[in-house]
Amino acid sequence: MKINLLDETDLFETAKDVALKVHPRAADAYFIATAKLTNSVLVTNDRAMANSSRRYGIEAYYLIEDFGEIEKRMRELCR
Repeated sequence: MKINLLDETDLFETAKDVALKVHPRAADAYFIATAKLTNSVLVTNDRAMANSSRRYGIEAYYLIEDFGEIEKRMRELCR
């Protein structure tokens, strides 16, 4: 198992940048910032977070509507 610890200062600064650029809810800014800093794909059951993530340039999927796309993308990433 791999655990990636992020520096809180980097996370806060990135979350602040997210907040200023796309105006998500405060907690969402941290999830989006984490995805940015870890170069991750964000999968959420929250449409607003998925939309905010995409506006910030994060590859994001809304689970309820994008399940087929998520499944396809995860297979691509696992090759």
